[in-house]
Amino acid sequence: MISTYDKEAGWKDVGREEAGREGAGRKDVGREEAGRAGGKKQQLEPEAAPGNGNMAGGKKQLVETMFDSIAPTYDALNHILSLGIDRGWRRRVVKMAAEVLRGLDYGATTASDATAPRILDVATGTGDLAIAMARKIPAARVVGIDISEGMLAAGGRKVARRGLSDRISLCAGDAEALDFADGRGADGAAADGATGGTGVATGGATGGTSGGTAMANGEVSGGASGGTAMVNCEVNSEVNSIVSGGFDLVTVAFGVRNFGDIEAGLREMRRVLRPGGRCMILEFSEPRGRFFGTVYRWYFHRVLPLVGRVVSRNRGAYTYLPRSVDGFPPPTQFSAMLLSAGFSAVRARRLTFGVAYIYEAER
Repeated sequence: MISTYDKEAGWKDVGREEAGREGAGRKDVGREEAGRAGGKKQQLEPEAAPGNGNMAGGKKQLVETMFDSIAPTYDALNHILSLGIDRGWRRRVVKMAAEVLRGLDYGATTASDATAPRILDVATGTGDLAIAMARKIPAARVVGIDISEGMLAAGGRKVARRGLSDRISLCAGDAEALDFADGRGADGAAADGATGGTGVATGGATGGTSGGTAMANGEVSGGASGGTAMVNCEVNSEVNSIVSGGFDLVTVAFGVRNFGDIEAGLREMRRVLRPGGRCMILEFSEPRGRFFGTVYRWYFHRVLPLVGRVVSRNRGAYTYLPRSVDGFPPPTQFSAMLLSAGFSAVRARRLTFGVAYIYEAER
């Protein structure tokens, strides 16, 4: 069952076939068709697409290079271009996460407790959501992964400045091949459908974007300020020992649309969750409504790329952003993809006239 939410109607439960319907003015599709259409790899514009190779691999290379390039200005630009609204959206996710974990009643008071909740933040970027989670949920141990070394370096400096290095680990990792063990139940048995981790190479990429040098173990040194910025760890036995048995919560903020293969990423996030664990995804969408939708599209396609290009000095990055949102499945279709990936109790909460949605699902 999928629940959709808006201010006027509140929560509405719809069946799986109806979940494929995309709302007024959109094509009606069934669950299977919605999963296929939503799961297809996003097509990059010809001028943005890298050279040879499959689209998933090529897109990941493009995304990694692009985010390495804009990492130094990423946080400031995000808050300016969203008028600070993105902070409120993240706070909503963190509040929902805290309520869910409180309801599970782990009984832990510190992150070192054996029963402390474990959170994985996929496509963590500069760690905004990971940091917010650690602050709001003092007992939580948070692991953030990203493919961009430049973003991890910036995030590592933020984590260190806030004194959270003992509770947040930022690691190089691929969302479509998470290097973590399968989520397991309290009795230690693998959850249903678990087939073993796929594993990824854990060495850091070369050539940091902030003047840093990638170390063989995934650490980054030599921050732009002249100090040392350390990415806390690679995904190795140390981190896997911390999250032995899987994660209680997996989050993604504005990262799913950058996956080379969305369906593979969703399956991996479910795999590393413990039975009963939750997944929360914050992602952009295209708002409905003639007036607001028109204003939004003008701003998103005209103003945002221009300002982003001037400040970041990267012509492609803030042109890619609106294109990636345009190519992302609409809410009901993405909800059907979560069901297809094996999640249950999928719900979609609309934010700010439909500019963004929070998707919540359970393993």
